[in-house]
Amino acid sequence: MMHSITRVINNKYFKAVFAAFLWLAVWQAVYFAVGSDLVIASPLTVLKTLFGFVKRASFWSAVSLTIARIAAGFLLGTVFGVLFAVICRRFSLLNTLLAPMLKIIRATPVVSFIILAWIWIDRGLIPVFITLLMVLPIVWEAVYTGIGEIPVKFKELATVFSLSLPKRLFKIYIPSVLPFFNSAAVTSLGLAWKSGIAAEVITQPEFSIGSGLYNAKIYLETGEIFAWTTVVVLLSVLLEKLLSRALKKRSEAFKNG
Repeated sequence: MMHSITRVINNKYFKAVFAAFLWLAVWQAVYFAVGSDLVIASPLTVLKTLFGFVKRASFWSAVSLTIARIAAGFLLGTVFGVLFAVICRRFSLLNTLLAPMLKIIRATPVVSFIILAWIWIDRGLIPVFITLLMVLPIVWEAVYTGIGEIPVKFKELATVFSLSLPKRLFKIYIPSVLPFFNSAAVTSLGLAWKSGIAAEVITQPEFSIGSGLYNAKIYLETGEIFAWTTVVVLLSVLLEKLLSRALKKRSEAFKNG
């Protein structure tokens, strides 16, 4: 009996559910302590608001378009990050010229980029552009480092056995760089998601989660602010889980191949 209880307590799903209920209880306690729906919404209010959201077609349009914008920026940032990493590894002079750009992107506040982008491009494309900027340096640096970590003996063996470029890529380079790339992709997705939502809040493109958050703030709809924030957090966790699983399967496929 005691052994069964211990197993249940040590179960990761039990721990997750217990933690969720604990923080919900803390949230409810804070709500009672504050005593104002304008300052903080109760968990029940947020839940009712979420149920109201899912009945609206506009909610699903906002979620779909936000995911599409951020996914587009993430993919573009990943592609350009890998491309720049490969080119900079191949040509050291180019790396010297482009390396400062990495530092500038990392050091500049995302809000500055959003405001500058608003001058240059259509507001509907700004979240895509901002997401791209956030992802690019992380993937670039990770892949660049990964290529540099490939053992010299692997390259020598490829030369000795005269392996074709596709074989070098799929047997040596990609499997060696994948751990670096996978870690960077998951990390950059979280940053891309937050930055993309921030860009939407500031620029307010039509049908977006960011616009929903901004409108809720303007009309002092605290319950909606909490509900939209819950949607952002849940989608962020879901997308990161999906990406992690996809990358894990791809890594296993290369190992088995």
